[in-house]
Amino acid sequence: MSLDINKKQSNANGIVSVIIPCTDRTAGLKRCLESVLRQNYAGSIEIILVENNSLDCLVIPSLLKEINNQSVRHFYLSDCGNANIARNYGVSRSKGSIVAFLDSDDEWLEGHISSGVDCLGECNAVYSGFLLDNGFNRKTKNSRGIYPSETPYSFLFGKNSAVAQTSSYMLQKNVLELYSWDETLKRNQDYDFFIGVQKVVGWNFNLSITSIVHWDEGSARTYSFEAFSKFYEKHCEQMSRRERAAYLVDAMKGLATYSKAGYSDFQKRLAPYRSELGMYDSIYTHNILVTKLVLNIKSMIRRLF
Repeated sequence: MSLDINKKQSNANGIVSVIIPCTDRTAGLKRCLESVLRQNYAGSIEIILVENNSLDCLVIPSLLKEINNQSVRHFYLSDCGNANIARNYGVSRSKGSIVAFLDSDDEWLEGHISSGVDCLGECNAVYSGFLLDNGFNRKTKNSRGIYPSETPYSFLFGKNSAVAQTSSYMLQKNVLELYSWDETLKRNQDYDFFIGVQKVVGWNFNLSITSIVHWDEGSARTYSFEAFSKFYEKHCEQMSRRERAAYLVDAMKGLATYSKAGYSDFQKRLAPYRSELGMYDSIYTHNILVTKLVLNIKSMIRRLF
């Protein structure tokens, strides 16, 4: 199923809906919200903040009272399994004919929405590269367009792989009637959403880099074998052997870095996947050890200073 290319929605009501899922976060969230409120877009912007499973239900309302801006609409979901549920709920409450997604610890440069809306005049969905801020420095993560002959799996996991991060996604709202966020996934939701949208309407690449992703390499992350295997089992039959291997070693790297129990579980249950890894296994095992050493050094530096 795909949208009729001649029936793409224009931004008829001039509203862009920005969907932000959040849980117990204030410092990064304030920066995030302020970056949306600083946008130079000439039309209207509504911010749909969907709070899911916060332990303290007073923290975020207190922050919103401080910001005091009527364009922010706040919803609280007391029973919400993951951010994808919050994203889909936010879409269901949105009023704009264009929807943009932003993670609550990320931010946008002030031309992000106007640049995305301009690109959507020619297509149904756009993504871009991003700036990665690790707390010490900011690096540009360039991306590229999808080649006509390649699959989304090749784009994400192939020899010439590229990036398409959640906080750069902007779509015509009617695309989300064809593919929504998979609420069963707890990890790699951005991969899955990118793949699904590419299959139904296709993505266009926005050359402008206006998203800033904040990723503190020393902070705690939630990783488990089940979170990775859920995505793998859903998509593995459509991936080439090389693409499956690239995904699996990336999963192994994340587990080794952030979850000792998850990595151990991965090794125990790796046998069915071992043939997919081939020579990548030893290469990435070496890289994992180096990554862990670097993270430990950075953590020591933070504690000292």
